[in-house]
Amino acid sequence: RETYNDYLKKFNESRLTKQEMHSALLQLNSESYALDFNTSTIEALQNSGEIVLIPPALRNKIVDLKRQQEKISRDESLDNRGKTGVAERLSMLMGASSLEQRLAKQQELRSSLDVEKNQNDIILGLEAMQDWMHFSESKSIRLLKELLEEIKILEGLIREKIKE
Repeated sequence: RETYNDYLKKFNESRLTKQEMHSALLQLNSESYALDFNTSTIEALQNSGEIVLIPPALRNKIVDLKRQQEKISRDESLDNRGKTGVAERLSMLMGASSLEQRLAKQQELRSSLDVEKNQNDIILGLEAMQDWMHFSESKSIRLLKELLEEIKILEGLIREKIKE
């Protein structure tokens, strides 16, 4: 995201050409990683019924934490599917990532494919994908910070119970 923010700053610093914008967008990371939480201990306690051995206030907080993790995972999955849809459309316009390089020595083929006619759509698609990622990752960071606060509260409750 830092590199994306640097890219956005270029719009204030100079007059970009379409080719410079296209090149800068191609330099940006477009990979996404799914968040996954290990909830096997909580699930084992729930499935065995042993979760009732945990005091109610603590048990409720643990179950709420698991729900919050599941919501974050669902949101991430939906966001990744949206970004994948944009990437699929974009790949139809761009071809393989190495196509540009391969066509460099194939001017006749390059001309017949008329790759340049797609450049506007490619730029807009790359922009859309980066914006989607920015939105998704910003939301994830916010949700993970909230989750961390809940974990700290849960940790405090556990420490209190241990002292008792």
